[in-house]
Amino acid sequence: MKKILVPTDFSAEADKALEIAASIAQKFQADVHFLNVVEPLTGDNMTLTGGVGEPSMDALFIMKLMERNQIEVEKRANRSLFMGLNTTATVHVNEIFTEIKEFSKAKEIDLVVMGSKGSSGLSELLVGSNAERMTRNSATPVLIVKKAIENFEPKNIVFATNGEEGAKAVVEALNKFQSAFGATVHVLNVNTPNNFYRTRTMEKMLKDFAEASGLKNFTINIYNDANEEDGILNFAEDVKADMIAIGTHARTGFSRILSSNISEDVVNHSNLPVLTVKI
Repeated sequence: MKKILVPTDFSAEADKALEIAASIAQKFQADVHFLNVVEPLTGDNMTLTGGVGEPSMDALFIMKLMERNQIEVEKRANRSLFMGLNTTATVHVNEIFTEIKEFSKAKEIDLVVMGSKGSSGLSELLVGSNAERMTRNSATPVLIVKKAIENFEPKNIVFATNGEEGAKAVVEALNKFQSAFGATVHVLNVNTPNNFYRTRTMEKMLKDFAEASGLKNFTINIYNDANEEDGILNFAEDVKADMIAIGTHARTGFSRILSSNISEDVVNHSNLPVLTVKI
């Protein structure tokens, strides 16, 4: 993991992501890019870098806002948490989701770390409804953070999956965390009344998947609960997990074994950092 992106709107929720981002970056000695996105009031005169044709009042307001925000971004990039790391502080004018996605692609970002307000809904995430779009559509893994954690050291990670082929993308991200933190990955299938598998059948499926995907230091777990979200959260509590990892589909929201909005539900209700990776 070489490059980490931390989007920020300077809120307390956004700042909760800083300590976790710093812990991960220090472990990997990764570059950290801080990004603030200002959405334009009008689109005619503004460019993505803040340049103008004939400045309007809206354009002048945006330019002043960018100047102020640049100072705030630099304050975060210069915090002692990131001492010894290469950091950049950038303010761009664009639609938020589009800019984060384009920035991630252009800079070849390996992980996006962003904050969340919590159980009041995905619309309350750091970048509003854009956060849901990020978790579903981002080609870059996204770590959603609910609370600040000093010296983040994930030793127990829950990975909910049915072992479908596309979930190997999640394993690729998890392997990086394992190599850095020596974590154990608890591969989890949640059995529900409406979506039931024989334990022996699913255990073999998950074990074959984990081994074929190159996952190391893992356990196989079948957990019974009323629904997938509760099963994931309850199991994570039982094993004293430090992080949850889930795969998401751009259209369905999660793998076919889980309900269409389970990834959003887990992100919304878990107090643990949740890593989402597009399948």
